[in-house]
Amino acid sequence: MWKARSVAWKQVRYDAAAGVVIVGRGDDERVIRNTGADELKAHLDDLGPASATALRRALQRSGLPLLVAEGSYEQFDYEFSPGGPVTIGADDDDLLLEVVFEIDDWWEPDVVRDRTGRLLEPLMWRSRCRFVDADMHPYSASTPWLATATLAPATRGRAVSEVFRIGVEAEALLSAAAGGNLTRATALDLLRAGYATVILGRQEGHWLDVKRQDYDLSGDKGKISLAQDVARFANAEEGGLVVVGFETKKRRGSETITKLTPVQPPTSGTARHVQAVDRRVFPPVDGLTVEEVAVSGGVLVILNVPPQPEELKPFLVHGAIVNGKVEGAFISILRRRGEDSIPITPQSIHSTLAAGRALLRSGETQGS
Repeated sequence: MWKARSVAWKQVRYDAAAGVVIVGRGDDERVIRNTGADELKAHLDDLGPASATALRRALQRSGLPLLVAEGSYEQFDYEFSPGGPVTIGADDDDLLLEVVFEIDDWWEPDVVRDRTGRLLEPLMWRSRCRFVDADMHPYSASTPWLATATLAPATRGRAVSEVFRIGVEAEALLSAAAGGNLTRATALDLLRAGYATVILGRQEGHWLDVKRQDYDLSGDKGKISLAQDVARFANAEEGGLVVVGFETKKRRGSETITKLTPVQPPTSGTARHVQAVDRRVFPPVDGLTVEEVAVSGGVLVILNVPPQPEELKPFLVHGAIVNGKVEGAFISILRRRGEDSIPITPQSIHSTLAAGRALLRSGETQGS
């Protein structure tokens, strides 16, 4: 594992005489060797916080791709352990990530390039990364079909592990688009890229809630409903997405997303959604975004609630709806579990307040 004194790990160089890449120096030196198949292989722990720019220069000099393995470091063998879906390389100008992913059918090269580029566009934008190309994998001859995407991340001021994670996220996103497991982050990227149908047929759950109609923010009832939906996910472990523009049907006891029902763009954009949440949810929800995504027939309104620090919970909503009526003086506290919302119990609230008072008393006693 990496030691705390990791300044030396930023050093990366290529030893042409030995044909190896050396990370670090002195007692902390790690040697990345050729597997014998004209490729280097290393465990991610051997790259760690090394400079991505320095690795680019070393790989440019070596002319070899670098396969990166994860998993147990103790069981890693540079000859026999398989590499993961992300390989690091370099051309004359850039560090390159080659990502291997599965697709549902054989595609022509221009189709692979166009579809992959559109899928990755939101990720590329937020990750300071450039989409270079995509094509069918040269050894893909039957199902499951394989394709490759080549990405060029910005390296200045970045560790190798940081740019490697861009490739990992890209692989997860592309696999999800082909029918793999969705997460909050990959679903958000796919929706942003225009792939609204990716959540059709899926069930609402602990991180996903859909609405057929937008919130009526002209009155307190709609504002409280919006604030409660956001607070439910803020109080959950993984955060979540609220997506306006879909309807569900009950199937086998679960709400299944069955139809795309775009709404008309809000006249004030998403500003009123943000204001309603900010004014009624306490503490403020860190990283909350509300955005419109254009689809055929209208827009989707997407509320993204990232996971929140445990020390900020529970998130409280000023106001409640009781028997269909607005109770402005009430405080409501809810969290998401599965596709249902459950109230936080009085016992949980009391224990949290009691623990806080105990810590305050302890601090006052120690400081006196």
